[in-house]
Amino acid sequence: MILDRLKAFGGKFILRGIANILCLGWVFYFVALVAIALFSSASQMDVWMYNLVDAAKGTGYGDPNSFAATAMDISTYGWTTDNSRWTFNLWPPGFMLLEGALLKLFGNNAPMPLLLLALSAGLFATVMMEMRRLLSGAMGRGAWLVPLLIFSFPAARVFLLGITGLLLGEWLSIGCFFGAVLLLMRRTLKGTIFAGVLFAVSAYTRSQYEFFLNVMLFVSIGLMLLSFFWIKQSNLVCRQSAKYLLLSLVVAQILMLPWRLYHSSHGQDLRWVYTGATIIEASLSTDATLIAGGREWMRKGGINVACHIAPEHCGKSDSVTYMRIFKDHPFEWISLKIKLLPEYWFASAGALAGPAMATSLEEIVSNGLFLIFFIGAFALLWLSRKNDLTPIWWGVALGIGVAHFGIVTFSHLEVRYFYFIKIFSVFLFLLLLSEFDWLVYLNKFSIRLRMIL
Repeated sequence: MILDRLKAFGGKFILRGIANILCLGWVFYFVALVAIALFSSASQMDVWMYNLVDAAKGTGYGDPNSFAATAMDISTYGWTTDNSRWTFNLWPPGFMLLEGALLKLFGNNAPMPLLLLALSAGLFATVMMEMRRLLSGAMGRGAWLVPLLIFSFPAARVFLLGITGLLLGEWLSIGCFFGAVLLLMRRTLKGTIFAGVLFAVSAYTRSQYEFFLNVMLFVSIGLMLLSFFWIKQSNLVCRQSAKYLLLSLVVAQILMLPWRLYHSSHGQDLRWVYTGATIIEASLSTDATLIAGGREWMRKGGINVACHIAPEHCGKSDSVTYMRIFKDHPFEWISLKIKLLPEYWFASAGALAGPAMATSLEEIVSNGLFLIFFIGAFALLWLSRKNDLTPIWWGVALGIGVAHFGIVTFSHLEVRYFYFIKIFSVFLFLLLLSEFDWLVYLNKFSIRLRMIL
């Protein structure tokens, strides 16, 4: 009776997740990821046992320290205090609430990096189990090892399993985002709703995912409208895929509404975070002003292109001037940002903010392979355009691509901003392999080759 009721409320996905955890495949992935993490940081074994505050200080970055201070307040007082309330203006609350809950459960001296590693390994073990299921049809038994390809790249290991990456919380956003895409590929109503939940969790963890979801929503609406004109009536399954993507994003937006209302109830508007004014102010600042204010990493990331293009407006901080400069000089603006891309794409995996060019052969090769996977993913998207899942793939890929173009154009660059799109390129490439009909294209190629000969 209880199982029947759980299934009636979508509990089969929860039950399937529990079943995955109990199976040997999930244990294999979990142990493999933990081993990869510990082996990759063999020189920092003692840091895994640090408490939250000490571990955050050891990263050398501001974000983990701010998260730690807020999590301590949440654990002690149940919510933020006057000293930490500002963090909820710059970041969504999800990861800080998670850290606060872990502190409440295990105490302030709990080995936070180790706890976060266990959660990250468990999340990605579940993701990889679903990837293996999808890939098994095309790759057979080899599908067990293919998902681990993602973690063969130093950037993925640092960002998703490394101590600093764990304390930044990006692993939770990326894992939930990947899980949402995998659920969408099931093309069921309950899977779509759960995908919307996971999309929302990714946005509640890191603010850029709210931007991704907003762009994806507009793209999915466009794809939905196009499906009525371009997709043949006989291919209703493809049109249904477009509906599932749109529904999942609507669910995500509904679940994100409480945080917008929280800001509204505190005398603000419905924005997700409040970093826009900071970006505009920095964009119209001189190099000297940024350096004096300790924002050299923002200067290197091209934040003040507006000031370089129109020096007469340096020192202003209004959005009207900012957008007028972009409107009058769009090509010069974008070209200045594009010139910075190689330095950030081919950066060392240990860099998170300012670029540090990769020096080891492994990092140089892996960054080149990331670029190949990026190009290859879009090539497979085009070749698979007649697949029933095309609206889902194109909606997600175009949404992320357009969103990243917006980030590159209007924000400063950081090395970590490129980690998601690098890892996502490998993820998408592998998923497309599971659905790509190689025999059809091999037959076409052989026919054309015979015609030429």
